[in-house]
Order: sequence, then structure tokens, then C-alpha cells
Amino acid sequence: MRALITCTVLALTTFTPNLANAQAPAGSAADLIDSWYVRYLGRHVDPTGLQDHMAAIQQGAAIQVVEAAILASPELNSDN
Repeated sequence: MRALITCTVLALTTFTPNLANAQAPAGSAADLIDSWYVRYLGRHVDPTGLQDHMAAIQQGAAIQVVEAAILASPELNSDN
């Protein structure tokens, strides 16, 4: 699953225009990612998932790309 999320984030980052104003500060980004996990997956973000998503943001991925990766998660799609 970690590899799929990483691939999804990288693919979306490559094909998504740079949205400079969509970047969030590190503390609020971590809180936002955790809130998406709670909302979409029904649990808090695990340390590895948070690390992967934060690394993507630090490498320039827009916060919307990270949200899209969570929404594309097999964990979310297998429950619905």
C-alpha cells in the first residue's frame, strides 16, 4: 500500500500544475492529513503514511495531490 500511495502522489505531482498557494505549513499539513485519514478512512494517520505524505509536500506536491492520494487508497475503496 505504501508503494501505491507513493506512486499515486508522484504521478499526480508530475501531472498537476504547480499550485504554490496550495502549500500548507508543516504543522497544519500534518493536522490536515490526519483529519483526512479520520474523515475518509475512519482512523488516524500512521507514522509511515504521514512521513510519506509530508515528504511529498516538502518535495513540492500540492496539498490537494496528497488528499487525492488518500482518496485513491485501496483501503478507502475496498470498504465502499
